Amino acid sequence: MKLWRDEIGNDRPLSELTPEIISEAFARIGKRTSPSTANTSLGVFKTFMTWAANKGIVMDQSHRTVRRRREPSAARHRRAWWTSDQVRLALTCAAEDPHQPTATLLVACGCLLGLRVEEIIMLRWQDLNLDAIDPRTGAPSPVCHVTENNGWVPKDKEGRDIPISAELLAILKQHRQKEGFLLSCEPKRTGRPRPGSGWRYRYNPHKTWKRILARVVKAGGTSITMYGMRHSFASNLLIAGVSDVKVARWLGHGDTRMLHEHYGPLLSYDDDINAMGFGTVKGDA
Repeated sequence: MKLWRDEIGNDRPLSELTPEIISEAFARIGKRTSPSTANTSLGVFKTFMTWAANKGIVMDQSHRTVRRRREPSAARHRRAWWTSDQVRLALTCAAEDPHQPTATLLVACGCLLGLRVEEIIMLRWQDLNLDAIDPRTGAPSPVCHVTENNGWVPKDKEGRDIPISAELLAILKQHRQKEGFLLSCEPKRTGRPRPGSGWRYRYNPHKTWKRILARVVKAGGTSITMYGMRHSFASNLLIAGVSDVKVARWLGHGDTRMLHEHYGPLLSYDDDINAMGFGTVKGDA
Protein backbone atom coordinates (compact mmCIF):
# COMPACT_ATOMS: atom_id res chain seq x y z
CA MET A 1 0.00 0.00 0.00
CA LYS A 2 2.95 2.34 0.47
CA LEU A 3 3.36 2.50 -3.31
CA TRP A 4 -0.22 3.67 -3.64
CA ARG A 5 0.01 6.15 -0.77
CA ASP A 6 3.09 7.64 -2.43
CA GLU A 7 1.27 8.07 -5.76
CA ILE A 8 -2.21 9.03 -4.59
CA GLY A 9 -1.49 10.68 -1.25
CA ASN A 10 -2.66 9.83 2.25
CA ASP A 11 -5.19 12.67 2.44
CA ARG A 12 -7.12 12.03 -0.77
CA PRO A 13 -10.70 10.81 -0.10
CA LEU A 14 -11.37 7.32 -1.41
CA SER A 15 -14.59 8.59 -2.99
CA GLU A 16 -12.48 10.64 -5.43
CA LEU A 17 -10.57 7.64 -6.78
CA THR A 18 -11.98 7.08 -10.26
CA PRO A 19 -10.70 4.29 -12.52
CA GLU A 20 -8.80 6.94 -14.49
CA ILE A 21 -6.97 8.23 -11.39
CA ILE A 22 -6.21 4.69 -10.27
CA SER A 23 -4.92 3.76 -13.75
CA GLU A 24 -2.64 6.80 -13.88
CA ALA A 25 -1.22 6.01 -10.42
CA PHE A 26 -0.81 2.36 -11.46
CA ALA A 27 1.10 3.42 -14.57
CA ARG A 28 3.51 5.44 -12.43
CA ILE A 29 3.97 2.49 -10.08
CA GLY A 30 4.69 0.32 -13.11
CA LYS A 31 7.51 2.65 -14.14
CA ARG A 32 9.00 2.60 -10.64
CA THR A 33 8.83 -1.17 -10.18
CA SER A 34 8.65 -4.39 -12.16
CA PRO A 35 5.38 -5.57 -13.81
CA SER A 36 5.14 -8.38 -11.26
CA THR A 37 5.52 -6.03 -8.28
CA ALA A 38 3.07 -3.54 -9.81
CA ASN A 39 0.49 -6.26 -10.42
CA THR A 40 0.87 -7.55 -6.88
CA SER A 41 0.37 -4.04 -5.51
CA LEU A 42 -2.74 -3.64 -7.68
CA GLY A 43 -4.19 -6.81 -6.20
CA VAL A 44 -3.65 -5.47 -2.69
CA PHE A 45 -5.16 -2.11 -3.62
CA LYS A 46 -8.23 -3.72 -5.21
CA THR A 47 -8.80 -5.81 -2.09
CA PHE A 48 -8.68 -2.63 0.00
CA MET A 49 -11.09 -0.81 -2.34
CA THR A 50 -13.48 -3.77 -2.34
CA TRP A 51 -13.52 -3.63 1.45
CA ALA A 52 -14.25 0.11 1.24
CA ALA A 53 -17.12 -0.52 -1.18
CA ASN A 54 -18.59 -3.19 1.07
CA LYS A 55 -18.42 -0.76 3.98
CA GLY A 56 -20.17 1.96 1.97
CA ILE A 57 -17.10 4.23 1.97
CA VAL A 58 -17.10 4.28 -1.84
CA MET A 59 -20.28 4.00 -3.91
CA ASP A 60 -19.25 1.39 -6.48
CA GLN A 61 -16.56 -1.11 -7.43
CA SER A 62 -15.40 0.55 -10.64
CA HIS A 63 -11.80 0.00 -9.44
CA ARG A 64 -12.19 -3.56 -10.68
CA THR A 65 -12.03 -2.30 -14.27
CA VAL A 66 -8.34 -1.35 -13.92
CA ARG A 67 -6.32 -3.98 -15.78
CA ARG A 68 -3.08 -5.61 -14.72
CA ARG A 69 0.14 -4.85 -16.54
CA ARG A 70 1.29 -7.47 -19.00
CA GLU A 71 4.29 -9.37 -17.67
CA PRO A 72 6.93 -10.66 -20.09
CA SER A 73 6.53 -14.43 -20.43
CA ALA A 74 10.07 -15.00 -19.18
CA ALA A 75 9.33 -12.98 -16.03
CA ARG A 76 5.99 -14.69 -15.42
CA HIS A 77 7.60 -18.09 -15.28
CA ARG A 78 10.64 -17.16 -13.22
CA ARG A 79 8.76 -17.59 -9.93
CA ALA A 80 10.98 -19.69 -7.69
CA TRP A 81 9.48 -22.81 -6.12
CA TRP A 82 10.54 -26.12 -4.57
CA THR A 83 10.36 -29.51 -6.24
CA SER A 84 8.83 -32.36 -4.25
CA ASP A 85 12.30 -33.43 -3.10
CA GLN A 86 13.08 -29.89 -1.98
CA VAL A 87 9.77 -29.74 -0.08
CA ARG A 88 10.89 -32.81 1.87
CA LEU A 89 14.24 -31.11 2.50
CA ALA A 90 12.47 -27.96 3.69
CA LEU A 91 10.28 -29.96 6.08
CA THR A 92 13.42 -31.58 7.51
CA CYS A 93 15.07 -28.17 7.92
CA ALA A 94 11.93 -26.74 9.51
CA ALA A 95 11.86 -29.58 12.03
CA GLU A 96 15.38 -28.55 13.12
CA ASP A 97 14.30 -24.97 13.91
CA PRO A 98 13.94 -24.20 17.65
CA HIS A 99 10.52 -22.56 17.25
CA GLN A 100 8.34 -25.66 17.21
CA PRO A 101 5.80 -26.65 16.08
CA THR A 102 5.36 -23.30 14.28
CA ALA A 103 8.36 -23.75 11.96
CA THR A 104 7.22 -27.20 10.81
CA LEU A 105 3.57 -26.17 10.42
CA LEU A 106 4.52 -23.04 8.47
CA VAL A 107 6.29 -25.06 5.77
CA ALA A 108 3.73 -27.89 5.83
CA CYS A 109 0.74 -25.59 5.35
CA GLY A 110 2.49 -23.57 2.67
CA CYS A 111 3.80 -26.45 0.57
CA LEU A 112 1.12 -29.09 1.20
CA LEU A 113 -2.00 -26.90 1.40
CA GLY A 114 -1.02 -24.03 -0.89
CA LEU A 115 -2.21 -21.41 1.57
CA ARG A 116 -1.33 -17.75 1.26
CA VAL A 117 0.95 -16.50 4.05
CA GLU A 118 -1.85 -14.59 5.79
CA GLU A 119 -4.06 -17.69 5.58
CA ILE A 120 -1.44 -19.79 7.34
CA ILE A 121 -1.07 -17.13 10.03
CA MET A 122 -4.83 -17.09 10.65
CA LEU A 123 -5.45 -20.85 10.35
CA ARG A 124 -6.88 -22.45 13.51
CA TRP A 125 -6.98 -26.05 14.63
CA GLN A 126 -10.78 -25.90 14.65
CA ASP A 127 -10.63 -25.13 10.91
CA LEU A 128 -9.15 -28.58 10.29
CA ASN A 129 -11.37 -31.66 10.16
CA LEU A 130 -8.71 -34.32 10.56
CA ASP A 131 -11.12 -37.15 11.35
CA ALA A 132 -13.58 -36.64 8.50
CA ILE A 133 -14.87 -39.81 6.80
CA ASP A 134 -16.25 -40.09 3.28
CA PRO A 135 -19.85 -41.26 3.81
CA ARG A 136 -19.85 -43.04 0.45
CA THR A 137 -16.72 -45.14 0.95
CA GLY A 138 -15.96 -44.95 4.67
CA ALA A 139 -12.42 -43.84 3.77
CA PRO A 140 -10.67 -41.00 5.63
CA SER A 141 -11.25 -37.63 3.93
CA PRO A 142 -9.57 -34.95 6.09
CA VAL A 143 -10.14 -31.37 4.94
CA CYS A 144 -9.00 -27.84 5.74
CA HIS A 145 -11.65 -25.10 5.85
CA VAL A 146 -10.23 -21.68 4.98
CA THR A 147 -12.80 -19.42 6.61
CA GLU A 148 -13.11 -16.01 8.24
CA ASN A 149 -12.33 -15.63 11.92
CA ASN A 150 -11.48 -12.97 14.50
CA GLY A 151 -12.34 -10.16 12.08
CA TRP A 152 -10.14 -11.56 9.31
CA VAL A 153 -11.61 -12.78 6.01
CA PRO A 154 -9.92 -14.71 3.18
CA LYS A 155 -9.09 -12.88 -0.02
CA ASP A 156 -12.23 -11.70 -1.86
CA LYS A 157 -14.22 -12.88 1.19
CA GLU A 158 -14.46 -16.37 -0.28
CA GLY A 159 -13.82 -19.38 1.93
CA ARG A 160 -12.80 -22.71 0.47
CA ASP A 161 -12.12 -26.33 1.39
CA ILE A 162 -8.81 -28.03 0.62
CA PRO A 163 -8.30 -31.79 1.01
CA ILE A 164 -5.46 -32.76 3.33
CA SER A 165 -2.89 -35.20 1.95
CA ALA A 166 -1.74 -38.26 3.89
CA GLU A 167 1.72 -36.71 4.38
CA LEU A 168 0.28 -33.50 5.79
CA LEU A 169 -2.23 -35.39 7.94
CA ALA A 170 0.60 -37.22 9.69
CA ILE A 171 2.32 -33.92 10.48
CA LEU A 172 -0.86 -32.27 11.73
CA LYS A 173 -1.82 -35.20 13.95
CA GLN A 174 1.64 -35.15 15.50
CA HIS A 175 1.12 -31.54 16.68
CA ARG A 176 -2.66 -31.60 17.05
CA GLN A 177 -4.42 -29.20 19.42
CA LYS A 178 -8.14 -28.88 20.24
CA GLU A 179 -8.27 -25.21 19.31
CA GLY A 180 -6.20 -22.08 18.79
CA PHE A 181 -3.98 -20.88 15.95
CA LEU A 182 -1.57 -23.34 14.35
CA LEU A 183 1.29 -20.84 14.38
CA SER A 184 2.24 -19.71 17.87
CA CYS A 185 4.11 -16.45 18.36
CA GLU A 186 7.73 -16.53 19.34
CA PRO A 187 8.50 -15.07 22.80
CA LYS A 188 8.26 -11.25 22.84
CA ARG A 189 6.93 -11.14 19.27
CA THR A 190 3.44 -9.89 18.46
CA GLY A 191 1.65 -8.81 15.32
CA ARG A 192 2.93 -6.77 12.42
CA PRO A 193 1.58 -3.20 12.19
CA ARG A 194 -0.22 -2.44 8.95
CA PRO A 195 -0.52 1.39 8.83
CA GLY A 196 -3.60 2.60 7.00
CA SER A 197 -4.96 -0.86 6.25
CA GLY A 198 -7.09 -1.29 9.36
CA TRP A 199 -5.64 -4.73 9.91
CA ARG A 200 -2.87 -6.03 12.15
CA TYR A 201 -1.52 -9.52 11.67
CA ARG A 202 -1.55 -11.51 14.85
CA TYR A 203 1.94 -12.87 14.10
CA ASN A 204 4.80 -12.28 11.65
CA PRO A 205 6.76 -15.50 10.92
CA HIS A 206 9.50 -13.67 8.96
CA LYS A 207 12.35 -14.48 11.35
CA THR A 208 11.34 -18.13 11.60
CA TRP A 209 11.14 -18.33 7.81
CA LYS A 210 14.54 -16.67 7.42
CA ARG A 211 16.17 -19.34 9.61
CA ILE A 212 14.43 -22.18 7.75
CA LEU A 213 15.40 -20.81 4.35
CA ALA A 214 19.03 -20.41 5.39
CA ARG A 215 19.12 -24.10 6.31
CA VAL A 216 17.48 -25.12 3.04
CA VAL A 217 19.89 -23.09 0.91
CA LYS A 218 22.89 -24.37 2.87
CA ALA A 219 21.70 -27.92 2.14
CA GLY A 220 21.54 -27.17 -1.58
CA GLY A 221 17.90 -26.14 -1.91
CA THR A 222 16.48 -23.21 -3.88
CA SER A 223 16.01 -19.81 -2.28
CA ILE A 224 12.32 -18.85 -2.49
CA THR A 225 9.95 -16.45 -0.77
CA MET A 226 7.30 -17.57 1.70
CA TYR A 227 4.78 -17.08 -1.10
CA GLY A 228 6.92 -19.46 -3.16
CA MET A 229 5.62 -22.31 -1.01
CA ARG A 230 2.21 -21.72 -2.62
CA HIS A 231 3.85 -21.89 -6.05
CA SER A 232 5.49 -25.15 -4.97
CA PHE A 233 2.11 -26.62 -4.02
CA ALA A 234 0.58 -25.76 -7.40
CA SER A 235 3.62 -26.70 -9.49
CA ASN A 236 4.09 -30.14 -7.93
CA LEU A 237 0.41 -31.01 -8.33
CA LEU A 238 0.38 -29.91 -11.97
CA ILE A 239 3.56 -31.88 -12.69
CA ALA A 240 1.87 -34.94 -11.16
CA GLY A 241 -1.01 -34.53 -13.62
CA VAL A 242 -3.68 -33.21 -11.25
CA SER A 243 -6.50 -31.35 -13.00
CA ASP A 244 -5.89 -27.62 -13.40
CA VAL A 245 -9.52 -27.07 -12.36
CA LYS A 246 -8.91 -28.80 -9.03
CA VAL A 247 -5.64 -26.98 -8.38
CA ALA A 248 -7.25 -23.61 -9.17
CA ARG A 249 -10.11 -24.38 -6.79
CA TRP A 250 -7.75 -25.40 -3.98
CA LEU A 251 -5.73 -22.21 -4.49
CA GLY A 252 -8.89 -20.14 -4.20
CA HIS A 253 -9.02 -18.94 -7.83
CA GLY A 254 -12.38 -18.41 -9.50
CA ASP A 255 -11.17 -20.07 -12.72
CA THR A 256 -8.02 -21.44 -14.34
CA ARG A 257 -6.88 -18.25 -16.12
CA MET A 258 -4.33 -17.23 -13.48
CA LEU A 259 -3.11 -20.81 -13.25
CA HIS A 260 -2.39 -20.92 -16.99
CA GLU A 261 -0.76 -17.47 -16.86
CA HIS A 262 1.71 -18.40 -14.13
CA TYR A 263 2.20 -22.13 -14.72
CA GLY A 264 1.78 -22.32 -18.50
CA PRO A 265 4.98 -24.31 -19.20
CA LEU A 266 3.85 -27.02 -16.77
CA LEU A 267 0.55 -27.35 -18.64
CA SER A 268 1.72 -26.93 -22.22
CA TYR A 269 2.94 -30.39 -23.22
CA ASP A 270 0.43 -33.19 -23.60
CA ASP A 271 1.42 -36.63 -24.89
CA ASP A 272 -1.91 -36.83 -26.70
CA ILE A 273 -0.26 -34.70 -29.40
CA ASN A 274 1.23 -38.01 -30.62
CA ALA A 275 -2.24 -39.53 -31.15
CA MET A 276 -2.14 -38.63 -34.87
CA GLY A 277 -0.03 -41.76 -35.32
CA PHE A 278 2.50 -40.77 -37.96
CA GLY A 279 5.10 -42.99 -36.35
CA THR A 280 8.70 -42.15 -35.46
CA VAL A 281 10.14 -39.04 -37.05
CA LYS A 282 13.12 -39.91 -39.22
CA GLY A 283 16.36 -39.33 -37.35
CA ASP A 284 14.78 -39.73 -33.90
CA ALA A 285 14.87 -43.51 -33.85
